[in-house]
Amino acid sequence: MKTTKTLITLLAGALLGSAAYGQVEVTITGSTAFRAITIDRSASLYDGPSRTAITNDAATGLITFSGTMSNSVPSLGATPVKIRLSFSGSASGMLAVKNQTPVSTADTQGGNITKVPDLALSDVFPESATPSILRSVFDRDVLGVIPFLWVKNSAMAGVNNVTRDQALLLMTASGGMPATYLGGTSPDPIYLIGRDSGSGTRISVEKDIGFVGSPLLWGTDGSGNYIINGGLVILGARTLRRSPRARRR
Repeated sequence: MKTTKTLITLLAGALLGSAAYGQVEVTITGSTAFRAITIDRSASLYDGPSRTAITNDAATGLITFSGTMSNSVPSLGATPVKIRLSFSGSASGMLAVKNQTPVSTADTQGGNITKVPDLALSDVFPESATPSILRSVFDRDVLGVIPFLWVKNSAMAGVNNVTRDQALLLMTASGGMPATYLGGTSPDPIYLIGRDSGSGTRISVEKDIGFVGSPLLWGTDGSGNYIINGGLVILGARTLRRSPRARRR
């Protein structure tokens, strides 16, 4: 059986599932990898002239669309529809759907409210979340494939490759590791900057190199000084929604 679906198909199914109400709302969270295409496809569902958008954070995808969808989903007719987008990371999104944890969504220009998410995008399996989640909790559909590219700062002369052993050491020794350890020509230290623990990208990288533990991750403060921050939270796939069977338990 073919399981691949378009985002429009999945959204339409979710919308029809709640169409008995005077206004339909769907809240989507999860992976940032599919953020751009989710925003684009969500907007394309609306009848052009009726669509409005409240964008409280374009960089993180905190956007709410409103309007009608009589052309894309004829059975909805003139029913007002809201799609709330709030991206937090693969594991974070799956846990929010599983635990019915409200996420921040745009409601008015400059004003946010919290809503329990209906769908989560994830580029890792539920078992990869912390704590691990059983797949049976969700109804799952394969949505698409997003490539990941590794890039380096062009100023890092001499660094052309990173071995698995170097990557493992970098996870716990960054800040004190000179660029020369990676083949560079500068004695300046390397700082490892990464995502928070709820990120599917971080989960994938750690599993790929076989790292177990807590990495030493850095960021900069208001003065540009490097400080340990535990990973950056960015507010990218497989779609998941909480299974009706799980809700009945």
